Amino acid sequence: YKGGFLVRTHGRAGAVGVQSVQVEVNRALYMDEQAVALKPQGWARLQAVVADLAHVLATDMPRHPPPESQ
Repeated sequence: YKGGFLVRTHGRAGAVGVQSVQVEVNRALYMDEQAVALKPQGWARLQAVVADLAHVLATDMPRHPPPESQ
């Protein structure tokens, strides 16, 4: 499982106030892994969900000023 490693390695909440968001998606929801092909309905749904998430993160979360430079 690489998820925790990626957040610990690339997240910088303590150093510069940059938070990490990690989203994991089950490939079976949008891909036929045997045929290595997208499932059109699943792919469209995933795109919509990710677009909605990006919108919420960009517009609806409280804004905080960036940390002061040292």
